[in-house]
Amino acid sequence: MTVSGGSSQMFWLHSVAPGLSLDFAYDEGKLPRFFASPGIAYQLAWFEGYSASGLGLTLALGADLSFGAARAKGVYVALVGRLASLTVSSRPSTPSTEPVNKLDFSSVLVCVGFQMGI
Repeated sequence: MTVSGGSSQMFWLHSVAPGLSLDFAYDEGKLPRFFASPGIAYQLAWFEGYSASGLGLTLALGADLSFGAARAKGVYVALVGRLASLTVSSRPSTPSTEPVNKLDFSSVLVCVGFQMGI
């Protein structure tokens, strides 16, 4: 990140989002199998001494290119959207000039996965 005036700073963003989702798939027994997986997740986020948590939404849209017995092997590709605007629950001991009240970890990710099965 480059700040006004030309100086650069590096920040570490951390988040964990365990949750549940439903899998809706269009499968005719041929490749590929298309899916949509809406879900809800409990979001935990940390940024430069700030922490926040709360419920958020997820949505994955993609294709599963699996094959073999019971489609146990293959590759999947998905576009995953995550909505996570969280209220800060703790702050660093030395507050910055402007207080941070929300951590927004909303994002869109491209995920590629591999399945190995018997």
